[in-house]
Amino acid sequence: MSQGLLPYTVETVPDLTGLTSRAGLPLVLETMRALGRPRVIRAHVHSRARQSGYTEAEKLEALVVLLAAGGDCLDDIAVLQADGGLGRLLERRLPSADTLRHFLYAFPDEERIPAARWALFEDRPDETVHCTDVEFTPGTWKKDAQPLRYLALRFRKKHGQLFASGADTT
Repeated sequence: MSQGLLPYTVETVPDLTGLTSRAGLPLVLETMRALGRPRVIRAHVHSRARQSGYTEAEKLEALVVLLAAGGDCLDDIAVLQADGGLGRLLERRLPSADTLRHFLYAFPDEERIPAARWALFEDRPDETVHCTDVEFTPGTWKKDAQPLRYLALRFRKKHGQLFASGADTT
């Protein structure tokens, strides 16, 4: 098998501890890297207060892997962290849910997108989902370039519900 961007090869192993059923996830990261995403992230995403720990690119890669694996919440990253075979393929440990949560909290959407632009997308029992469209033009593009359009989703946990029915009293 030819070598891609990630430093792994396919091999036969007698020990089952290094196996994973998520062997396709590294291909998601390899595609991101082939498209130059880490370079773009380094140029445009700056949230770290210090230069230790995971980089912004590593945190965003972990979020993409989590979504590609079907994760429903940040805490699902623990399932991927416990997968020894996946960790072996990636040659690193994925960030914790708390690390990813702090990373995402560094980008308050209220400052960038006015509240009036958010529309209710879905009202779930434990959270609400809002959406809006956003435009982005990378700084390296020509000034008259057409911006990229994205769909932004905002998930907000519901607080203050004392009972599963959603009622605060009775």
